Amino acid sequence: MNPFPWLSLVTPVCPASTSVVDSGPASAVSSGMQIVQWWLGVSSPLPILPMPCTFPGPQAAGSDAGAVQAATERDELHVIAVASPAELQNSTVECAVRLATAAAARLTIMPLDVAHAGTTGRIGQHLSADAEPDQQIRLRLAETDYRTLPHGVRIAGPAQKLSDALADSIDSRQFTVLLVSARELGAWDPVQHDLPQLLLIPGVAILAHAEPEHE
Repeated sequence: MNPFPWLSLVTPVCPASTSVVDSGPASAVSSGMQIVQWWLGVSSPLPILPMPCTFPGPQAAGSDAGAVQAATERDELHVIAVASPAELQNSTVECAVRLATAAAARLTIMPLDVAHAGTTGRIGQHLSADAEPDQQIRLRLAETDYRTLPHGVRIAGPAQKLSDALADSIDSRQFTVLLVSARELGAWDPVQHDLPQLLLIPGVAILAHAEPEHE
C-alpha cells in the first residue's frame, strides 16, 4: 500500500526525437524513482507526473545502480517545500511535515516570491501584500505535528524560482526532495524555474502533491 497517495514524482517527457544512445533523461527518471522509493520505504512506485521540458542534454544521470548506491550512502534526506504564500495556506506545509516525518528528513519551508515567480495566472487567491510569510507559515505549522520532526523545521528566505532552493541544500551527503504543489507546478514557466536542469540532477527529485487524503 502506498502511504503517500497524494504524491507524484515529477519526471521529464522525453522528446520523440531522442535517440537510443541519448539515454540520460530516462536514466535520471529511473534513478530518481528508485532513490525516492528507497528513502520513503515505498514498495509500489509513486504515480508519475510528466513535465514537458526541452532537455539540455543527456549528460547528467549515470547508471541507475550507481545513483541508488550513492543515495543509500548519504546521511540524510532533505525535504524543501517551495510554494507561493497562497499555496502555503492550503496544504503544502501539512504535506511537507507528513513527508519529512515519514522519512525522518530535514525540512525547510521556502516561500516563493510571487512577484518574480513567472506563472500563467492560474494560481488562486494570494495573501495580502502586508502579510508576513514567516508568520503565516508558523501559524500553519502550529496546526501540524512538526514538533515530532527529528531535525526540526527551518523557514528560509523567499525564492524567486524553484532552482533557488538548491542553494539551501549544498551538503553533498544528502539527497534533496523539492516538494511543490501540483496545482502551482502547472502554472509555472518550466524554463524560468530551471525545471529541465532540475529534472536531470541525480541527487535531486521533485515531488508534486495534491490535496492529501484524510482518513
